[in-house]
Amino acid sequence: MEKKNTGLIVTIILLIVIVLGLGGYIVYDKFLKDTEDNKETTEVKEEILALDSEEVKGLTDVTKFSYFDFDINNNESLLKVAAYSVDEEEYLSYENDSESKYFTTEILKKHFDQLFGSDRALILSDISFKSTCGYDNIEFVYEKDSSIFKIENYSMFELENNYCELSNGAFKINYSEIYKAIKKDDTIEVYAYLAKIRDLRSTFNGTAPYCYIYSNEDIIFSSESSSCKADVMMNLKNENKIETYKVTYQKQSDGKYYPIKGEWQ
Repeated sequence: MEKKNTGLIVTIILLIVIVLGLGGYIVYDKFLKDTEDNKETTEVKEEILALDSEEVKGLTDVTKFSYFDFDINNNESLLKVAAYSVDEEEYLSYENDSESKYFTTEILKKHFDQLFGSDRALILSDISFKSTCGYDNIEFVYEKDSSIFKIENYSMFELENNYCELSNGAFKINYSEIYKAIKKDDTIEVYAYLAKIRDLRSTFNGTAPYCYIYSNEDIIFSSESSSCKADVMMNLKNENKIETYKVTYQKQSDGKYYPIKGEWQ
């Protein structure tokens, strides 16, 4: 009798273990497994891209004319980037105003689409902002009623969007060097050393040139005895004095990547 009871108890224990195991499997299969699968599918896959790859070389280098933070959710910042990217050769002259230039909204839209892609619409609004060269007297002004972007107190010309020359011989040049690119699903993040160079050369004979180098808004180098040469920039980079600017690009319906955000790190 005692042996039968023992056998019954063992059988009951085995049945309980089987039921618990089966129940645990059902819970895992119906609930926990789906959660793990979802977790695997939502994990962002990162890939370090070679700087000479076609994906990186195909990106528009907005650091040539963007020295400030911009974001697709900030329409004013997008207008500034697009306005700065307009070539000087596309500026038009006023008949009775030699101090100002202007360009049309059609020209602005062309550059906007090239920069930010056709999936994103150009939204025009009244706006005014200073020149990317950093000289307070040069100002971009747009008023919706006029349908033109006016450049007031125009006294400089731009070459290749990153070079400004004024009549007194002052230069400001954006220095940009991409050092890392990371692909994350449908985005590419690009990291670049970014600085602004002001190399002031006097027009008077015998006066030594002098130079200022900015990174973000900080002066990281100044000299009254030498101009801004390549070895100066190299030394500043090696000393980690040049700040990083990050640009995020996102793939659009045409399969190409366009910038959606730029920010100092």
